[in-house]
Amino acid sequence: MHPSSIPVNIARITTKLFEAQANEGTLAQYLLTATGLSLATLACSPPVDAVFDTHPQVPTVVTAEWTTPFPAKAWIEYGLDGQLDQVTPPSDSCDQTHEMSVLGLKAGREYSMRAVAQSSNGTIVYGRTQTISLEPPPEDLPQFNVSCPEFSADDPEGFILTSTLGVDNGWAVIVDRDGDPVWFHKADGALSITTTVVGRDQKSILHSQYDVQQRTDLGGTVRINLADPEPKLTATRLAHHDFVELPDDRIGWIQLELGEASIDGETVPIASDRIVEMDEGSSDAESVIFSFLEDYEEPYPTCEHFYADAYGTGAFDWTHANSLMYDDEDDAYFLMSKNLDALFKIDRSSGSLVWQLGGDDTTLQRIGEGSDFHHAHMSHRWDGGILVFDNGYHKSPAQSRVVEYAIDENLGTYEQVWEYPDPSGRFVQLLGDAQRLPDGNTLISWSTAGLITEVNSSGDVVWQAETELGFSTGRVSWLRDLYRLQ
Repeated sequence: MHPSSIPVNIARITTKLFEAQANEGTLAQYLLTATGLSLATLACSPPVDAVFDTHPQVPTVVTAEWTTPFPAKAWIEYGLDGQLDQVTPPSDSCDQTHEMSVLGLKAGREYSMRAVAQSSNGTIVYGRTQTISLEPPPEDLPQFNVSCPEFSADDPEGFILTSTLGVDNGWAVIVDRDGDPVWFHKADGALSITTTVVGRDQKSILHSQYDVQQRTDLGGTVRINLADPEPKLTATRLAHHDFVELPDDRIGWIQLELGEASIDGETVPIASDRIVEMDEGSSDAESVIFSFLEDYEEPYPTCEHFYADAYGTGAFDWTHANSLMYDDEDDAYFLMSKNLDALFKIDRSSGSLVWQLGGDDTTLQRIGEGSDFHHAHMSHRWDGGILVFDNGYHKSPAQSRVVEYAIDENLGTYEQVWEYPDPSGRFVQLLGDAQRLPDGNTLISWSTAGLITEVNSSGDVVWQAETELGFSTGRVSWLRDLYRLQ
């Protein structure tokens, strides 16, 4: 029997039946037997129909609200082309009022959706299947073109979190493996977004936004919950390049620091960096953890880039830090300095330098074959190893690569154990990033080329996405699931 043929009085009785059934009433069993109606038939009755709506901030997020006549766990089934082959995670508890978000939807497409509820005794109730049409992506959101080589044995899984940088706009964006945008957020004004990361709550995305030229101090960290994309800004004074979310509800970031130094017998302005932090959402003054001008050696000319005009300040560009990471277990920062060609480990509580990897004053010694990095960027480290995007300045010929080093802090050594040079010989002048995936593959952002590739341990490209001409890609992460970000 189709639910539309159930008489109104029977449909009204349905509510009472489910209430009794939820309470394990024997009357419900008797009535179901006497009427000849099955739970599967009654499960299609209108009381579980959801009201679906797209979120005003991000049209790829659909919200659903509905009620059930009995306490139940609930979820949404959905899919493209009339299919219902995808499902949200079920609610955590049995309730009668339900609110849920559907994530990972392709902009500009049409989806079928229906609400589902299950009582404590296993009764499943299905709502009416509805069609939801999503708006196309914004016209100024750069699109990605994806290609998967023939030797890619399996369909790639998960989603890619990155940012796009244009002349006058910046976007934080999540794309699926077809290259379709499923979530996006634009930076304020003409600010740039270089870093996008998953929040510690596994529900939100955090991204940076800066005026790259530091013409105006507009540095900030923005937190956005995927299911409720209302941005929450923490102003981060004189911030640039990178930041980290700390375990005690604080934000740490790289801050531009100006000073003076004697170079060739002349006092000149110097642009350097320090690590600072403060409570997220606070407007209080930041705390200084480490300063190159205060806690390191005297400034010196590093290379030709030292004499550049740093961020339009007129000062010499000494350290040019560009990457910041944090380790919970050691309570330590890891700071990459482009112009010093070095990675620094810094104790958070004392601000003292633990070790330096690379550069003229390295305290760790490189062993084995391989070479050091030159003007590099990075965002992925683990206990005993780091993955570096080596931009490759001052090499002949200049060529970018991704390189992995094994680190033994007890022995004070590091060793190159894997590298992947750009097969086309490309030289990426700005940014660049690499992340090691759980299956051993490596995800690479060739930033100024507007290209993201996934390669296996043998160096075969198994997936790649290229954005529009004129746009760069920022740091990159792989997400297994959008409902519990990881």
